[in-house]
Amino acid sequence: MCGMKINSLIVSYQDIVDNIPLGDDRYCLVKNSLSEARREVFLSNPFLTDKKQGMLFLQRDENVVIGNATFFPTKFKAGEIIENSHGGSNLYVVPEYRKYEVGTDIVMYPLTDPYRNFLIYADLSEAALSLYRMLRFHDFSLKKYLQPRKAGVVLELLGIHGILLKILEPTINIGLIAYRKIHSLLYKRNNIYTVYETNKVPEWIDDMVMNDGHKYMEVHDRQWMQWALDHMFPKDKRHKNSFFVIEKKGMPFGFFFTKKRIHKLDKYNVNEKMFCSVMEWGSKDENELGEADIYDLCLRTIDDDVDIVELATENQEAERMLKRCLFVQRGEHHVVFKDIHKKYKDAKDQNLWRIRFGYSDSIFN
Repeated sequence: MCGMKINSLIVSYQDIVDNIPLGDDRYCLVKNSLSEARREVFLSNPFLTDKKQGMLFLQRDENVVIGNATFFPTKFKAGEIIENSHGGSNLYVVPEYRKYEVGTDIVMYPLTDPYRNFLIYADLSEAALSLYRMLRFHDFSLKKYLQPRKAGVVLELLGIHGILLKILEPTINIGLIAYRKIHSLLYKRNNIYTVYETNKVPEWIDDMVMNDGHKYMEVHDRQWMQWALDHMFPKDKRHKNSFFVIEKKGMPFGFFFTKKRIHKLDKYNVNEKMFCSVMEWGSKDENELGEADIYDLCLRTIDDDVDIVELATENQEAERMLKRCLFVQRGEHHVVFKDIHKKYKDAKDQNLWRIRFGYSDSIFN
């Protein structure tokens, strides 16, 4: 540790563009927060209209960076009103400084910043979630479901490796593939829909998302979707973002957005695995093409290199379908919201919200 002279530094988007010096980065916090990919994501944000606002909030011990977080502009829809809001990313404090409430100071910064009235964060650690609850953020949750696509995932978790793994995995995989095909045949009502991937998000997305019947949402309109489709934090050629259109008789009827990421699972004594996560979805008419139907159509598009499919939902019909598809529920995905000036009294009611897995920075991770 250094001399314990804690000070704060607010770094604007313009400062990042100008490459101003930010101090001694011996713990590589700034290096990680301003990697080439992360700079590209944040500086290409379609909702970034004023580069004077703070992007990085740094805590330093004298000149040494010991904690930081990134903040970025988003949009929040409340009824017919579109408000400016902000998301957060990459909150981190060097371990030996955590007992000095450095993290609390970082979390408190946007609560006093005049640029920010509404905060929406997601993909939170347990420690961060506890802190936001203490600060009276509204906590919304979705159940997380995982589907092993290959037997190796489960076998490795059970401690099976080496030759035995090589013998058992191919045999069990045949059974898993057969089961999925049978389920797809039984769920044939969705055969009336055509699904295709596109690299250009269509304009009709705005109406489908913004007028889906919910009072509140983080705005995921066409320009936000295109931004998310074109960018990601991790640089790995195996990673991929995908946007799929669902058509009925040649007319747009829905969509879904997936991301593929490699995850290291060393702490479980499991080799790295490819995850495919369903981050966004929408329907012209959920009474006809519901959430469960969209997941069924999505599962038909999963690439062969995917080990685990991941999604989050609170829809009971979708949960029943997922269990039939051998998904297991593991934990929850939390989204926290803060209306700093308490403008919308009923925004604490999750039932009024359009909540998706891809909130805040989750879709970029």
